Amino acid sequence: MAGGMPKLIATLGLTCALLLGAGCGGQSEEEKRQEARELREEREYRAQLSEYRQEVDERREEQAAYERCVDTLGELQDALKAVDSRLGVGLNYDDYGDEIGNVVAVV
Repeated sequence: MAGGMPKLIATLGLTCALLLGAGCGGQSEEEKRQEARELREEREYRAQLSEYRQEVDERREEQAAYERCVDTLGELQDALKAVDSRLGVGLNYDDYGDEIGNVVAVV
C-alpha cells in the first residue's frame, strides 16, 4: 500500500484541481448579462456623445452666423443714422447720393 498512497494523493489532487477549475473557469450567466448590458450602455453613451458633439458644432456655426449678422446690421444701422442726422440739418442731392452710397457699401 506504500506505493499506492502517492497515486491516491495524486489522483485526489488532480480530481480536486479539475473540479475547482471547472467552477472557476468561466463567467456565470449573470456575469455575461452584466457584461453585455455594460457594453450596450457604453455604445449608447458613445452614440449620444457623438450626437451631442455634432449639435455643439452646429450651435457654434449658428452662433458665428448670428454674430456676423448682428455686426452687419449694426454697421447698416450706423450708416442709416448718419444719413438721418445729415438729413436733419439739410442735405443737397449730391451729398444725399454720397450718403446713400455709404449705406450701400456697408451692405
